[in-house]
Amino acid sequence: MLDFVFRHPFALVIALMFIVLAIFLVARKHQAILTGHLADGVVVRLAPHRGSKGGTSYASVIDYVQADGTKSEFETGYSSNPPMHAIGEVVRVVYYPGADKPDVLAFGDLYLFPWALFCTGVFILLMYCGFILGPTLIDGIYLPRFQAPTANPLGISQQ
Repeated sequence: MLDFVFRHPFALVIALMFIVLAIFLVARKHQAILTGHLADGVVVRLAPHRGSKGGTSYASVIDYVQADGTKSEFETGYSSNPPMHAIGEVVRVVYYPGADKPDVLAFGDLYLFPWALFCTGVFILLMYCGFILGPTLIDGIYLPRFQAPTANPLGISQQ
């Protein structure tokens, strides 16, 4: 069992790094949000972005008004096809003192990448555990069912 761990430590390290990195990114974003200010924003247009394979994806361009009355606009740092938001959609925006880029207050906008990292790390960890515990599980389930034959059923002489 431990032989697998010592022969393949890289997979375990990668899985744990993904999980730790995801937790770090979520904690950092959470702390940033706690220092931010909330505003309602409106998606005013969709900015097209050409992908390397020729497809087009769309980033949302959002207008919002800060607490001091300053009007601001920003483009989301990600794009998708279909677009994540529709033109005219009202979204909650978190803007930060002294920072250029606000965030849209939605799980997909804030935590999609860390969530994907976390799930990938957990998947690798589960696969790793499966390869460690799998042989013991298989032997425990199937070996007791197959008893060694007491007689030679095919009549082949063994020399």
